Amino acid sequence: MIYYSKKESKNLNLKIGRIETENLQKRGFFQAVLKEEYDLIRLKIDSKHFDINHQIEKLGFPAYYCGSILRYHMHFFELTKPSFKIPNAEFVFYEQTHQQQLFDLICESFRDDPVGYYKNPLISQLLSKDQEVASMANYYVEQMQDERNKMVFLKLDGLLVGFISIFYVEDGTIDTPISGVARKYRGMSVFDDLRSFRHKYCLENNIPLGLAGARSENFYSQKTFVRDGMVHVGNESIYQITPLLSAGAKSAVSHDFRLNCESLQDALVAFQEKVVSLHEEIVPLAEFYLVAGRTCINHPFVPSPAYRLSVAKVIEDSRKILTVSKIYDQSNELSVVIYSQFQRF
Repeated sequence: MIYYSKKESKNLNLKIGRIETENLQKRGFFQAVLKEEYDLIRLKIDSKHFDINHQIEKLGFPAYYCGSILRYHMHFFELTKPSFKIPNAEFVFYEQTHQQQLFDLICESFRDDPVGYYKNPLISQLLSKDQEVASMANYYVEQMQDERNKMVFLKLDGLLVGFISIFYVEDGTIDTPISGVARKYRGMSVFDDLRSFRHKYCLENNIPLGLAGARSENFYSQKTFVRDGMVHVGNESIYQITPLLSAGAKSAVSHDFRLNCESLQDALVAFQEKVVSLHEEIVPLAEFYLVAGRTCINHPFVPSPAYRLSVAKVIEDSRKILTVSKIYDQSNELSVVIYSQFQRF
């Protein structure tokens, strides 16, 4: 269900998962998150599911809505014949010698607004925008190892100033997951001519269908897509779910204890007491006070005679501290997660 984004996780030093689904299977999703102890999951789901906010809230994990992506289809043989605006433009297909140039162009094009993790109030405190855009650029450079994926540069005055992707999905269909233009060359019809080249390429190679998408707030892309004759086919909502279950693990403190509780309610009271005792070791309680908390329970909860508690400071600055407390049963399964937010007096 959840795809482990291994290289992205390594680049950003967080355990990251990704999932695209038509319908969120809440129970299976929750258990997969606990089993793999993800820090961040990027969820993409069809916007027609109006109850998704409620489903995500019921999971109990911190979450952030990142907006939506509008999806389009391009029927190349039905569009107006492509034309070009820049007389001296050259078009160059990506080769392995272009690795650094593609990396630099992606960073230049998306430095202000990369994947969107930086918008998340929690994640933005764990990584920088520069780390995020570098990870994004590395991903697409690695995608070029697949010979089915094409990248086309527009060259002006000896410089590569823009690019557009042509990734094969299946026979007769391509996708354009990324395109960009160096800031200095925006407003000079570079993106227009790149789209025209893609159109020309697909006509010459008998590819009738293209897929594309853009964030809802990207008014320029929406305008150009409609002007090009593309067909809007749907919207996808993007969420970042942030369990933060692996972050801070190296600095976590642990405590083994036994407990004789028959009910979940009694067990939760006991767990809270244990968490408070470990907070006294890692949180300067004379300077900070508890302002918020939430608890996630792996149902069905089965009482266990022995538990292990691990408490980590995941976020800490001069004003606030966020801890994540994980309680494992005697089978080493994660049973309960408690989030505690502290603020300076």
